[in-house]
Amino acid sequence: MSDISFKSRTKVISPCVGKCQLVESDICMGCYRLISEISGWLNKPESVKKEIVDRCTKRKIEHIQR
Repeated sequence: MSDISFKSRTKVISPCVGKCQLVESDICMGCYRLISEISGWLNKPESVKKEIVDRCTKRKIEHIQR
């Protein structure tokens, strides 16, 4: 099996940690997703989910470094 076909079938796991707390900027302080990124998660393409998880990781790092 090639890497391309493996990647296309890989499911992106939700970054939700079950500690939902939206702040004024509409960011969940549990998973660092925007409300717009949370809504419709199950119906988003895997490529979009990957982009969201990448952005969440960056937001978390930025928050920790403050």
